[in-house]
Amino acid sequence: MNDFQTDFLSRRKHYRERRNNVRKFFFFFFSVLFVFSVHFLLRLPSKKPLIIEIAKSYLSKDEYISQNISKQVAGKNFFFISPRVVTKNLILSSGLLKDVVVRKYLFPKLKLLIFVKEKQLWGKLITNNENYPIYITNEGNLVSGDYINLKLLPVDLTLVLCRNSKLLPEGVLLILKDVLDFFNTNLKIKINKFLVTDKNTLEIYTDNSITINAGYIDSNILKKITKLTEILTQIKKNSYLIQYINLSLENGAVIKKADDKKINKKSIKSFMILH
Repeated sequence: MNDFQTDFLSRRKHYRERRNNVRKFFFFFFSVLFVFSVHFLLRLPSKKPLIIEIAKSYLSKDEYISQNISKQVAGKNFFFISPRVVTKNLILSSGLLKDVVVRKYLFPKLKLLIFVKEKQLWGKLITNNENYPIYITNEGNLVSGDYINLKLLPVDLTLVLCRNSKLLPEGVLLILKDVLDFFNTNLKIKINKFLVTDKNTLEIYTDNSITINAGYIDSNILKKITKLTEILTQIKKNSYLIQYINLSLENGAVIKKADDKKINKKSIKSFMILH
């Protein structure tokens, strides 16, 4: 190898080492700059107050939703707040909420915008050991009045009285809702109140002063209720004024005319309609 080649190789090695040193410098510089920028961005939300804004809420108290979310996000970095987790916890906290959408805004101010979709209320439950009513949704949930703006409650809620000290389970509440829907849509009769006895039987009080004993609350109760279609047809045909209907029998129903209440209880005469 001659001197020219040696000199050429030496120069190429020198320039290569200098290029690599420059690359290392810029790599270190940009790494430090990146870490500093990330740290600055993560620290940025801690210097600004977080705004929680509720949209499309009707019955639910805005302050309850705001307090619930504030507890969830307290001490958390804004970037690490998960809308999915906030939504899940908020729905689980109240039986009134059907769906929740959480949107995050970084500019111009830190803000969580909450869109709420609520379930419908159809009744209010009163038990022996509750001084205040608990409200019932169309999906069988029980909702405390503490979470509801009582001034906006529907005026046509059906009263459910429970002589048992325990709250009614979801399955029973759904059965009562089906019975209510049948009366409203098929019979066109308004129910003033349900009474669930301590023996788990159902008594129905209508707005035309008729008491209906529907028997035990189970999956067969709607079959018993459907008897009313034919029974009411016969009652209307004969122009009876009815005070009481007993549907607990398998093959028929017992009805009592309204004027029977003027007679001594021992001499009351009822009659049966067979099916």
